[in-house]
Amino acid sequence: MDENNINEQILGELRLQTRLYRKRYIPIFVILIAFLLFSSIFKYYISRPSPNYLQETSSLTWNQVEDLCDKGYYDAAEKKALIIVNNNEGDYHSHACIARIYLRKGDLAHALKHAEIAYRLFPNKDNEETLQALNKLVESGPQKPSETR
Repeated sequence: MDENNINEQILGELRLQTRLYRKRYIPIFVILIAFLLFSSIFKYYISRPSPNYLQETSSLTWNQVEDLCDKGYYDAAEKKALIIVNNNEGDYHSHACIARIYLRKGDLAHALKHAEIAYRLFPNKDNEETLQALNKLVESGPQKPSETR
């Protein structure tokens, strides 16, 4: 009998230690999981590009478009510019630039459309003068399109 009592005491002590062990380490596991979750969220927000980064990227792309225009590759410049305009529909500068490309190509209808959008988005003196000049060109009749490569 003494042996059974001793075994029961040992078994009871082990159960007690197990309960204490669980109670002690559960908060540590909760803190660890919370830390991992927080670090994942933090990493996600840190790795996102800022709006300034997007503006810098688009300005680099516009430089490429203008280089193509300077070389006379209006069709290639138009394709790149349309991608930029579709990504920045609310940006007057994008519409003003694509209007200049269409003007160089001799496509007055599209140039006028984008000049009107640019003026509607940002009604400044330059956009107004561009819009007036394009309206006069359209009223004066069809123009011969410039050569494209």
